[in-house]
Amino acid sequence: MQACFCTNENHIMTLDIEITAPDTEQFLAAADELAASFGWQLQSFQRDEEVVALVDLNKDPFFEQILWVYDPKQAFLRCLLVSRAVVPEEREAAVTELCARINSGLLSGCLEFSFNDRALIFRDSAELKYGPVASILSSTSARLLSLGSRYASAICDTLAGSSPADAVKASELD
Repeated sequence: MQACFCTNENHIMTLDIEITAPDTEQFLAAADELAASFGWQLQSFQRDEEVVALVDLNKDPFFEQILWVYDPKQAFLRCLLVSRAVVPEEREAAVTELCARINSGLLSGCLEFSFNDRALIFRDSAELKYGPVASILSSTSARLLSLGSRYASAICDTLAGSSPADAVKASELD
């Protein structure tokens, strides 16, 4: 693959870069190593063309699972942090606003609301073909966990009846 970099308005530098996507075994080994560093037990399974690795967060009061979903054909990783909270219908509008307020201005990652599951899920993603899989998996997961840590109280406060604006503001002050 040839990569192009603009050095200024008049010059473009090109480099030939060999890009290799990690195979399923490399991805799972990196995910297992990351999970073990937290004392978590990794589970994995194949879903269509994707490999899913997950850990149950049995002792976490806010989040129930972390999932890493890897598409080896695209070398694309999605990291998901699933909230334990179930969104009641009467708080759906507030939760939708909460997602918009949290997502506004984020450089990476987001909070999503699954209408079918009534669940809130933080998501971040990365391409795994541009560096060491363990490093990319670790940094993407760290960003995801940071988002979850920062905004867990905003989720709880919004579900308890606080306005999303107040809940996000309080989370960002901590």
